[in-house]
Amino acid sequence: MTDLWLHLRTSVLLYTALYLSTCFLVGLTSVAFHVFVVGAMICVVSFFRLPAPDPISALSILGSDPRNLDGSPVHKKSSSIGGAATPGSGHNVSRIAHRAAGLDAPENSLEAVRLCARGGARCVEFDISFTADGHAVVFHDDTVDRMTNRSGRITEMTLDEVRKLDIAEKHVLKDEFSPTRVPRLDDFIRECLRLNLKMIIDLKTYKSPEATARVILELFSKYPELHTKAMVSSFWPHLIYVIRSRDPKIICSMAWRPSFHAYGTYCAIGGPACRRFDGKMQHYAAMAADVVLKWAVHDCLWYFLGLSAVLIEKDYLTIAYIQKWRQRGVRVIAWTVNNSLQKLYLNNYLGVSSMSDTMDQIPESVLLSSSTNTNESKLELNEGGKLEEETSS
Repeated sequence: MTDLWLHLRTSVLLYTALYLSTCFLVGLTSVAFHVFVVGAMICVVSFFRLPAPDPISALSILGSDPRNLDGSPVHKKSSSIGGAATPGSGHNVSRIAHRAAGLDAPENSLEAVRLCARGGARCVEFDISFTADGHAVVFHDDTVDRMTNRSGRITEMTLDEVRKLDIAEKHVLKDEFSPTRVPRLDDFIRECLRLNLKMIIDLKTYKSPEATARVILELFSKYPELHTKAMVSSFWPHLIYVIRSRDPKIICSMAWRPSFHAYGTYCAIGGPACRRFDGKMQHYAAMAADVVLKWAVHDCLWYFLGLSAVLIEKDYLTIAYIQKWRQRGVRVIAWTVNNSLQKLYLNNYLGVSSMSDTMDQIPESVLLSSSTNTNESKLELNEGGKLEEETSS
């Protein structure tokens, strides 16, 4: 009954928008036409919608989660991603290495994978790029400028040229890691499997959906254990659809943050952001696309694509927001969280896992311990509703 309601709600929302757009553009008012169009569109959604994969497989990758579906606030503590503990089993800060913990070692490198595994990571998030001769490598940026002393787009370099780059040249720990090479995707996957690490494979190759799908499907065919060890994720829904339509057993998530199309960076408190487009019309079109994407992700795409999780920018998360996803059976993972206190808050209070650029953290016992100083300050409300500082000695 729940699935039927979700299907009908998704269909109505999606095609009401299309219906109104059609009326606005061509002025059609025929009742018979509208009945036909809406009915046809519901049939289309039913045919093309991808069912969510087996929740047991998702659980093996994402770990346990406190699914209090009654909408009440989260009180139980959940284990980190990939953990074997059950909800309420204790305190544990998430250990997901974003770009293989790129602050501790050159990001997306084999050296970084080995280091974060020794540092207690249970899951590694990494990115895929293509070289000019069609090889898949693990690299995040479109260009090599930020990480090396060379410049240029990685898609315009051959594999041999990319493999000669030293991605430790601009790292703060250059002396310790230089030279570090861009790894081939297959080598990276094998190393993660050897170290028994779960994986989040991030896809930004939106201009090459067929090549991307082919690489991912070949990986899951070559290493069948990836079905219970790896989750595929992307900001781009068409990549997810192409992959899951050909292998519905693959666990997928979608990443989202506000103003993704209009701005290259995001600051929740109004800081400066980098516009993706200089032209006004392009910028306004991107802003409109962001409005549509926000609605689509939260109201229909998650259901249409059969998502098991969503990766959300940390500053957007609230208890009510996370609980909305829990009621749908969709997990929330926060990014990118480099502050130890934030990690503890997200894991223990909001009950979500988080990705971090570093595996170094302040021990939880220190963060949770009460002050033993003789002079202890507390903030209290006075009768007028204002904060006052009370000092006890």
